[in-house]
Amino acid sequence: ATAPFAQSPIAWKCIEPSPVEAKAVERVCPDDPLPSVDVVKPHFEARFVGVGAGWRKPTWKLGFKSLQDQDVKLAADALAINSIVQKLYLNQNSISDDGAKALATSFKFNKSLTEIHLQGNHIGVEGGRALAESLKFNSTLKILVLGNGSHSNHIGDEGAKAIAISLKVNTTLTRLSLDSNGIGDAGANAFIECLKTNTTLTDLRIRRNHLTGAARHALTNAAASRKPPLTLHF
Repeated sequence: ATAPFAQSPIAWKCIEPSPVEAKAVERVCPDDPLPSVDVVKPHFEARFVGVGAGWRKPTWKLGFKSLQDQDVKLAADALAINSIVQKLYLNQNSISDDGAKALATSFKFNKSLTEIHLQGNHIGVEGGRALAESLKFNSTLKILVLGNGSHSNHIGDEGAKAIAISLKVNTTLTRLSLDSNGIGDAGANAFIECLKTNTTLTDLRIRRNHLTGAARHALTNAAASRKPPLTLHF
């Protein structure tokens, strides 16, 4: 059954942290608090319980459910205040930039997620940038999958560059999969620059993209020379 709403009822506004608070989670505007459990939970359960997710389940299996952005916005509201879920599977749905932006906002607040699987959707540059921004604040996520083999998204070079920039300050993500995302040499060069400071990422999958031989060679050298070395998958 579909939920009795057309879009997420929660509006978000966030204040960026000062330089001194760079590693702290951002503060929420006083006039725009976190969503109420009493408001969000009933709608969440009406839509998702029985199809792969539950409020108290550590894994939400919501892949292959034909979910659209309005569904994902509800799940995002729930994620912002849920402290139990650790693994989130939203692969092979119909999520676009709007859904990715809602998820990205919730990732800034969530303190339990360790894995997110979003391959096989329709996330473009703006969604990629939003997810990248959330990595500056999230301190629990270890695995982010935006592409797996031929199951793609479309974040392109600009989305890849945004993620690479965020990984200069993120200290928890260890595995990033960007297969089939239309990434070229500009995206590869951003990761080469990222590896000069990031020492946490241990596995980068960037198969089925548009890197030239020269870019692959340069990225391979950067990954091998970093301590600890980074495992690359082309």
